[in-house]
Amino acid sequence: MRSTQRSLTTWIFSLLCACGSDPSSEQQAHAPLPSLELLSGNIVDALCESQLQCPIAYDDQLYTAALFVQRHGEPLDNCRAYHKTTKTLEQHERYRQAQLRGSLEVDPAGLRRLAQCELPSEDQSWLVGKLRPGEACQLHAECQDGYCDTAAVCPGTCVARRPDGVRCDSPWQCLSNNCDVTCLPRALAIGANEGEACSSEGEVVTLCAPTLWCDERSGKCRRPIAAGQACEDDDDVCAPGHFCVAMSSSDGLERQRSCLPVQIRAPGDACDSGAAAAGETYRVCDVVNLDACVDGACVHYPEGQASDPCNRTEMADSCAPGLSCDWFDWVCVALLEDGAACSSSSECRGRCNPTTERCESTVPYCEEAL
Repeated sequence: MRSTQRSLTTWIFSLLCACGSDPSSEQQAHAPLPSLELLSGNIVDALCESQLQCPIAYDDQLYTAALFVQRHGEPLDNCRAYHKTTKTLEQHERYRQAQLRGSLEVDPAGLRRLAQCELPSEDQSWLVGKLRPGEACQLHAECQDGYCDTAAVCPGTCVARRPDGVRCDSPWQCLSNNCDVTCLPRALAIGANEGEACSSEGEVVTLCAPTLWCDERSGKCRRPIAAGQACEDDDDVCAPGHFCVAMSSSDGLERQRSCLPVQIRAPGDACDSGAAAAGETYRVCDVVNLDACVDGACVHYPEGQASDPCNRTEMADSCAPGLSCDWFDWVCVALLEDGAACSSSSECRGRCNPTTERCESTVPYCEEAL
């Protein structure tokens, strides 16, 4: 049975989402792209420093942060290595191309604020769009105070987000990113101390000081939970290199959770799938190398052909060009041609048009409609 170990964070993926593929994705999917120094700021370093130094409770972020700390080498280098996957580099290349078009800038000051725990981890204000409503766009970040509507065609059109007081259906429609029937204002407070109130939602978002995390159950800032101490769920922040996991009992049932050290295992070694069987460590496979926990042992898959078993994270998979690792059956499947019925762009060689629900080529690349 395949492990339920987490791969990459919703946090990272929401920032670096490569939801579709370029027309040439069959060649790009596994061809190495150059390591990019963006024209204005190092995005990867800022993201990694935020993940490692700002203990905000998001379960996938916490798991990978623990893995980076326990993996051989420096944690920051391990995080950088995880970002050096094809999909991430492709998204960085799209940012670079947008910069060259003059439709996007990267704000170094904003990146510094992200790395210094002065912005929520999902905040993208360091991407500064230059396109006004009605202008043609490819990426959401290109639009000034808006998003790129690509539902019908690519390139899409920039649509303005709504001000406070205007009716809304979801937070992304609002300039404040805060929706409750109407767009509501939102303020940001930084640096709450241990025991002080904190919050991640509502009209005032209050971030804890660096080294502290916001316990949403109590609404208070607290220190990371010490190694070996009891914890309640995946969102609890443990000491660096540790993760809150359930420990299995002799009857196979899960029992009390504890902050256990993440132990990186090699192919062929025993690994934990869900609960920690060993009880003293959480034995995991090296997702940086795309190793997977299968039937209690770590497996490393070579480049797979159609129907071969595979592994994938949100950032990469082990299948050959023109194939994708299916999330449910974990075998390599062919990407769909233009005109085929689809529900997600991850199924297509190009993108899945959300209006027609058919695969179509995209020249140029466009992000999914929100």
